Amino acid sequence: MDIYVAKYCQDKIFYGYEYLRSDKSRYGDIGTVYYVGKGKGNRAYEKHHKGISIPKDKSNIHTTSLMNEADAFQWENFSNLFQRSY
Repeated sequence: MDIYVAKYCQDKIFYGYEYLRSDKSRYGDIGTVYYVGKGKGNRAYEKHHKGISIPKDKSNIHTTSLMNEADAFQWENFSNLFQRSY
């Protein structure tokens, strides 16, 4: 097993997160998800390079429990597919 697999696929240091809308817009209603990501540490609360705005109201950031990186990727991909179905 290589170091990457040993470190990131077994350790539960990652989580999934969602950003929820605080206002109604042409893209969705209040409380609907506008961004899904995976991260570790404070990633959900840090500026993104993709131009994604972080909710000013931190209660509009929902996080999952800790998981390994492989599960976090799977959660993120599934969540993004679900969001695109609307």
